[in-house]
This record gives sequence, C-alpha cells and structure tokens, in this order.
Amino acid sequence: MSRRRVLVVHTRMPAFDRDSGSQDIDNTVQFLLRAGWQVTFLAREEQAEERHARRLRQMGVATHSGFGAAERIMRSGGFDLALIAFWEPAAELVPLIRKVSPETRIIVNSMDIHFLRNARGAFGQRTALGGAFGTDATRELNTYNAADAVIAVSDKERDLLADFLGAGRVFTLPLAEDIQRSPHPLGQRRGMYFVGNFRHVPNREAVEYLCAEVLPLLDPELLERHPLTVLGNWLDQVTLDIDPATPGVRQVGWVPSVQPYIEQSRLAVVPLLHGAGVKRKVIQSMMAGTPVVTTPVGAEGLGLVQAEHALIAADAADFASGITRLLTEDDLWLRLAKSGADHVDQRHAIDVVERQFGDIVDEVMARRGRSVADGDERPARFTGVDDEGLRHVIRRRIQMIGRPGEIVLVASGGDEDLVDVGSHPAWPFPQGREGGWAGYDPVDGFAAVNHLEAQRVRGARYFVVPKTAFSWRYRYPELFEHLESQYQRSHSDEHLAIYDLAGDAVQVAQLDPTPAARVRVIGTY
Repeated sequence: MSRRRVLVVHTRMPAFDRDSGSQDIDNTVQFLLRAGWQVTFLAREEQAEERHARRLRQMGVATHSGFGAAERIMRSGGFDLALIAFWEPAAELVPLIRKVSPETRIIVNSMDIHFLRNARGAFGQRTALGGAFGTDATRELNTYNAADAVIAVSDKERDLLADFLGAGRVFTLPLAEDIQRSPHPLGQRRGMYFVGNFRHVPNREAVEYLCAEVLPLLDPELLERHPLTVLGNWLDQVTLDIDPATPGVRQVGWVPSVQPYIEQSRLAVVPLLHGAGVKRKVIQSMMAGTPVVTTPVGAEGLGLVQAEHALIAADAADFASGITRLLTEDDLWLRLAKSGADHVDQRHAIDVVERQFGDIVDEVMARRGRSVADGDERPARFTGVDDEGLRHVIRRRIQMIGRPGEIVLVASGGDEDLVDVGSHPAWPFPQGREGGWAGYDPVDGFAAVNHLEAQRVRGARYFVVPKTAFSWRYRYPELFEHLESQYQRSHSDEHLAIYDLAGDAVQVAQLDPTPAARVRVIGTY
C-alpha cells in the first residue's frame, strides 16, 4: 500500500532554534514522519535558510521555497492532506488547493488567534479598532471556515473559534516540549532571564515594561546578585526603550541554545501585557524545574493555579513582589519548581501531544472533505477499518457484548450509518428532542456528562465511542473521567471503545431527559 502524502506549509523553513512557531511546526513534521507519512515542506519565504532546509532533507522531507511553486507542487503531488501554519499563508493557498486538488483535506494550525491578539494590543494601548482590523479579522475567520479543520493551542481559543465555526471542526493541540529537568540544585542558581522572538512586538513591550516599572521596585542589592538576562532572536535588530542606566540588565540576544540559561537561572520572568495563544517560554522553564513569574496573559491556556504552579502578577508591584519571593524564599521556590514541572509534563510532553495529533489527523481524514460536498460537514462513512467499514465493527462488537433489545448510545457525529446496529436500538449522542442527532456536539465535558446520565435514566445501557470520536478524550476530559470512574469499559481497541452503563445512579446535575424546549448557545460575550 502506498504511503499517504502530506504538504506542510509554514512562513519559513522551521528555524526551531529561533522562534516558538518554527519549533511547533518542526514537531509536526516529525510526528508525521513517525506516523509513516511522506512529507513535503513548502516555505512562504523565497530565500530559505539553507541549514534548516538541509536538515529537513536529511530527514527525508522534500523542501520548496516560495508560493510561486505551490500550483506545480499540488498538481504533481497527489496529496492526501495539507497542513498549513498561520491563517495568512492559508488564505493564499486554500483556494488553490481546493481548485487543483479538491480531495485533499486541509488543516489550518492557527498557532494563536491573530484577531484576538491584535484587539488586545489595541485596547491595551487605548486605541480604537479600525477598518483594517475588521478586514483582517474577516479574512482570518473566512480562512478558518474554508478549511476542513482548525487547530488551536488551548481549550479557550478552541471554544472561541468553535463559536464561529461550529463544534467538531476545531481541535486543541497543546504545544509539545521535551525539556529535561535542570541538573543544577537551588544553591547553584543565580539570576533571572526573559526569552522571546523580538520580531514579535509584545516581547519588546514586555521587556520595556519590566525594566521601566518592575525592576526599580526591587532591592538594588538583590538585583545586583540576580541580574536580568534578555535572550532572543532579532534583539540586535530592534532598539528597546530601556534606560541605559537601568542596573542589573544584560541584553544578550540570540544564543544557539537557551537550555543553559533555563537550567542555571533562579527564575524566569514573562511579563507579557498583550498577546494570545500559549507561551512556550513558560512551558520550557517550568518543565526544566525553573519557577516562573508571569502575568495573566503569560499564564493563559496553561491551567496554572496561582502560587501552586507559578506566581501570576496583576501589576508591577505584584510582579516585583513575586520576583523577590522566588529570589529569597527557598521553600516556595522548591515547591513551585516541582509542582510546575509535574503540571506541564502531564499536558505538554512530546509523547502526550503526539498521540493527540495522531487522533486529530485520523478524525479529519475519516470525514468527508468540505470540497467534496460544499457546506455539508457531516462525517463521511468510515471505510478504513475493513471492507465493510466501521459500522460493521460496531455492529459485531455490540452483538457480542450486549443482549438484544438493550439500548446503545453512539457518539456518531451525525452519521446515521453508525447508529444502525441491527438487533439493538441505538441512539445518537447527543440526541435531539425528536430522537435524531442533536445537530452539534456537547458544548463541554460537563454538558456531555449530564446528557449521558439523562439518557441512562431513560434506559441506555451501553455507550460507544467509535474511532471517529477518539479526539473526544481531549475535548471532553470530564466525560471520560466520569466514564472511567463510574462505569466499566467493556471493550477497547483501535476501532472503538464501549462502556457498560449498568450500576447505581450517579449524582450529577439533574436534567429533564425530555425537555419541553431546547436551547442552543451559538455565541458568547
């Protein structure tokens, strides 16, 4: 059988040692290679940095530079999938891909939601949004809508985009990291550091704010013992608004590896005031066991608990206090170093994210592409299990496990074939008032649990999760924690999982299983 082919697109060859976005796309390429895909890489830039292009070729990846080659590549490639980083390159390529290769599935990795970041930046500077913002936001959302699926870096951004695009088309994929614990004990640590790509305006603003408003609040002797080191790409290309007389600040710029600074510093400072997405610099520091002082923007999307995983500061005085505490309180430092590392390991370790990425790709490839039937987003019948498809597998498994007449719930995604299991009545999950599929997936894990229990009260005995819904484990962790803790998993393989719902009633929020009216929330303020 021939290998599946994928085109990966980024603004440039992945300079994994210079910016977080490149590191993310580099991880994506390696995930695809390990999964057996044949990978072709296209950079938007015309002149690629040769050392990064050469590294990809050594990995077996065909490389191309400049979108002028895109149509030729698509016509000769026979690609099953195109994975595009950032909406702006996608806006250029999606129409071409739909025209030249309509069967190709398209996933856009948002990296972060640009219109969210831009709005926050404008409002933070007390600037009104103008027509250019509206134009760009419209183009960004239209581009996401034209794709088969969109990847977001956090549940918060996934839910925001899902309000626009509809549930089931946006997936959370956390940033992946493989940072080892620092071998340096607390007694050998000194100083603090900030790292960022200084092409990115919020990083410049963060350092200027730190030097102008936070550092002057520190004890000068403490700052002398623990100076600030500023690291990052393009620092030599910008002029920061920093008083040259500011004590305790070393502007180093780009370094081949930030690992020695992460391992030997006493703490990391991430004083971001505006932005979106998830901050890799926070993950890296915490994974190495180096505590972090940051802002709510820097902590966003990471599920951090104040004073348990990191110190999160609301203003300059709070930030200075957090720095002082981590420079002087050893017990606090040790506690945050351990709990912070444990926290990010569970969500951002390479193997964890790679499994999630594989599930997302499998689900997207199992669906009918948007180009095949314009506007029809129902999943296609899954035909990759065996000659008769996933329906046959579900039917056989249910017939082997349950007794005729017992009611089965199926996370069908609207595919009517998946709820045809022969001898057993089957209900789609979630089920609408009229008995068919509700028309949308659960809004969150808690809603899914409530709906499950309502259906169980009505007589449902089994809950079936087919392969096409395996990503629900990451979208609705509360549902699967509930299933695993309250019920027995009767069957699990690469095609489906089946839970036996027999047992005592569970105390959850009570819902009328047959409501008189149905309310659907399609947006939030």
